[in-house]
Amino acid sequence: MIWRIQRRDGWLYIYLLLEFQSAVDPRVALRILVYTGLLYQDLIRRGEVSRGEKLPAVFPLSSTMAAIRGALPATLAS
Repeated sequence: MIWRIQRRDGWLYIYLLLEFQSAVDPRVALRILVYTGLLYQDLIRRGEVSRGEKLPAVFPLSSTMAAIRGALPATLAS
């Protein structure tokens, strides 16, 4: 889901990614980066970003629905 919010200095895109997986994937951050890049490509292709214009801010939020019990350390020091 993508929301576009008008700000004084331009648009802000909030990108909500919901993934249903059976296991924890350590490459989630890479996938978020790829999805954000694809969003930028689509904005450029549709002419919403002109040549030389700054790309809009994108705030990606990701939630993975996976069983993670025991997969994460119990403390930050671990």
